[in-house]
Amino acid sequence: MTERASGNRVVLVAGLLAAAGVAANGGQQSELVVYASGRLGSGSTVLDAALTLAALVAATALGLLGNRRWPVLLLATAPLHAVLLVAALDPPAVNGSLRTALVAIATFARVLGLLGVLGAAQDLVRRSGAVPGAVLTGAVIGCYSVGGYLQAFGVGPVLIGAGLVGGVLAGLIRRPTGGLDGADRRAALVGTIGAALALLPTLLPAISPQEQLGLTGTAFLLGTLVLGGLLGLPTLGWLLALGLVTVGVSWPLLALVSTAGGTAWLIVGLVVGAGLAVLGVRTWLACALCLLAALIAHYLDQAPAGPALAAVLATLVLAGASAAAPLTSRSALPAVGGPLLAVAVTAGSELALWAQVAWGGQTTGTVFGGSGSVLYAVPALVAAAVLIAALAVVELRQSRTG
Repeated sequence: MTERASGNRVVLVAGLLAAAGVAANGGQQSELVVYASGRLGSGSTVLDAALTLAALVAATALGLLGNRRWPVLLLATAPLHAVLLVAALDPPAVNGSLRTALVAIATFARVLGLLGVLGAAQDLVRRSGAVPGAVLTGAVIGCYSVGGYLQAFGVGPVLIGAGLVGGVLAGLIRRPTGGLDGADRRAALVGTIGAALALLPTLLPAISPQEQLGLTGTAFLLGTLVLGGLLGLPTLGWLLALGLVTVGVSWPLLALVSTAGGTAWLIVGLVVGAGLAVLGVRTWLACALCLLAALIAHYLDQAPAGPALAAVLATLVLAGASAAAPLTSRSALPAVGGPLLAVAVTAGSELALWAQVAWGGQTTGTVFGGSGSVLYAVPALVAAAVLIAALAVVELRQSRTG
């Protein structure tokens, strides 16, 4: 028993170090996976989309089909994280085509690393109970979401170094792995289809930016509902809850990180969220933190920047941690925490920005900025609190009757 517990601690440490490598993501803000829409600078929207989509779908399929062999995924991904730093620096000597290739490789490493850590978290839940897996799940979702902010503070090399150590440590772990069961294969198929939705923006006709935002967001939302529903209603519920939290905290995180200064409060938020994940009432605490984050978003100008930043980030970490055990029971943790959550976040982001443009009169900016962002942040976080509470009640009743 002691040897097994020691092995699980090694897995947890390797996963946390690998999560630091995943955080070195070159400026993702709250979008958990890059989706292709002509952002990469080659001058060709089609080329950008094709290369990024190929990297995204390949990494997703490989990561989901190989989630039971997550040590191999992390070991193979670790050296590729160095490409993230090159892509983030955006050196002037790199031309458009080479930059596109760098970002495609970085996307592959980023997605594969994220899915590898989520595979480790799912393994921990199955072997040693909910607590270590919950901690690792919350940590990697939190690290990925704030990785773009961390780059501004010059900690990229430190994060990449930690990721390399985590990958090497994971490579030393020997875990018996069985073949994929039906639930694993279904989750892999659904997640890969979700990743393929990344091509959607490039397939839309040449319409106004406002209409494209609305159409993209609506289509992504419908895709989320269909794909998540294929894995069961509880899985869909957790997917939507995590999507609401991620979209809801995006604006407070961006606004507060610029005034809090440094990385200290971000680290505090990650540690507090992961620390609360060890408690048996983590789901109810996640509900409470969602409501607290909603208050912070509403009274953002009056909130002390540092503590507020930590509380908002802890909300996202704890929400991810709360979903670990119920998603693992359906073999859906990597699929939901990676590609499907990306679809949900993209849908929420595009629809929120479309609402700002269509109803709020905003003509510039993004979903992650602008004073009008509070219009969606507060409702999203309140809705997430209600949905997480409902999921907790359902799971409590099922555990009592089961």
